[in-house]
Amino acid sequence: MSKKLKILIVLSVIILALFLYLVLTSRPLDGGAGAKAINQPDKTKEKLVSDYKSGVNKFLADYWRVIEEKDISIEEGQRLKSRLLELKVPADFKELHLSLAMALTKLEDYLKNEDENGKEESRQMVGQATTSYDWLNKN
Repeated sequence: MSKKLKILIVLSVIILALFLYLVLTSRPLDGGAGAKAINQPDKTKEKLVSDYKSGVNKFLADYWRVIEEKDISIEEGQRLKSRLLELKVPADFKELHLSLAMALTKLEDYLKNEDENGKEESRQMVGQATTSYDWLNKN
């Protein structure tokens, strides 16, 4: 073997040894935040579900108050719908959210066309949603 080849092999072994040493002894730069980040999605999901449930319960309390009034303004119906649509929806409650949005669309139809069926359909749709989800306020 030539002297250059021996030097090249020795340098390659030293570089490989240093690389392995660094890989095996190094710590993450984030200070272990990786372990904390693993649990974060569960906490975030729980908070999202909790926030959504309380937001929908407040929305439904206002909905039942408004629907019982004789003279409902179009602005009040739109305000209710915008409050509902501002909520962040967890994946588990997309169907509920969609049915509540459709109920508010029926209410808006009632307010625009003064068709009593729209108000009753809206009431029925929200009533079905409250029976499907036991955590909803039943007013």
